[in-house]
Amino acid sequence: MAVLVAQTPDILASPAVQPAAQPARLISLDSWKALAVMAIVVRHVNPFLVLDEIYPTPFGQLYYMCWLAANFAVPFFLLSSGYLFGQALQRGRSATALFWRKARRLVPLFLGWSMVYALAPRLRREMPSEGLWASLAAGAQDFGRLLIEEPVQFVLYGTKAHLWFVSALLAAFGVVALLAWMKRARWLLPLGVACFFVGWVGKLSMAPADAGPLGFDPRKSVLYTLLFIALGIRAAAWPQRIWTRRFAFGLIIGGLALIPLGVLLRAHFLGDRYYAGFFLGEVPLGLGVLALALRYPTWGQGTALPKIGQMTLGIYLAHILVMDWLIPHRYNMPPVLWDLTLDALVIGLTIGLVALLRRWRVTAFFVR
Repeated sequence: MAVLVAQTPDILASPAVQPAAQPARLISLDSWKALAVMAIVVRHVNPFLVLDEIYPTPFGQLYYMCWLAANFAVPFFLLSSGYLFGQALQRGRSATALFWRKARRLVPLFLGWSMVYALAPRLRREMPSEGLWASLAAGAQDFGRLLIEEPVQFVLYGTKAHLWFVSALLAAFGVVALLAWMKRARWLLPLGVACFFVGWVGKLSMAPADAGPLGFDPRKSVLYTLLFIALGIRAAAWPQRIWTRRFAFGLIIGGLALIPLGVLLRAHFLGDRYYAGFFLGEVPLGLGVLALALRYPTWGQGTALPKIGQMTLGIYLAHILVMDWLIPHRYNMPPVLWDLTLDALVIGLTIGLVALLRRWRVTAFFVR
């Protein structure tokens, strides 16, 4: 790996060539994005928790296995984003131009969905008694209050915790653009490693309900995202012969082995077995899945996965909205039926919602 990094050219610099033609979209990346966003939904739904309250031992283990299997998802999203960014750089685009293009897309999305998640709880709880306009006004006041009174928290998470991904993704690309502007591109990967290490130490010392020594969750910040973006950008310059099946599965197996080891160590020293920490195994695991996607570029062709993969950002942003409307009905159904169907219900309804919103020009902005 060190040899590959050392031989990688300064791809953050603007090449003195005309941009090449846009290559065909990688079907496998879209297919894996679809699986990744479904894994994230499953992880957020927390399957088998209701059953675990009744039958603690077997269903608690099933929950843990679902949680463990989903660890590839966010690293893969970040690595593939960095990889596509790196490919654009190789075609002659500048890092700063690409950053501003992403900012013009992601900042309005972040603000728009923050407003949606400020309004939705008020509408759900108060509209039947207070009416539509009073509920909307109260939600808008919540949005403004958070923006003014807790600006740092707002920038990090918006009005809903899962929006951290948009903020941290844009921050990572901002660092990339800044280093390119400073002509210090070779600092990118070492800086990503340093940030990851600081975040890992900070996360390791956090209690589940604590902000930790950094004052925020490093797992939901640029401390986590920068390394994956840097590796993805570097991977775009690696020779094609690197992406072998052996290389891919070696990284995946190694990552899957490292993550439980991290859980066990944390359980031994801190006693919180299921708490999601900063896992070193996520790096090889995510890179292995990216390698698998690049080794088989047409994987998923002829299925619904590539089409779903093109909607992943919208699905990610909207799925918590669907969950928040469904969860209050959790105890109105038999526990077995609820836990066996909730994941599919949230995924299916969210895909349907995003597909519907994409059809209308006014709402397509929220899921593009």
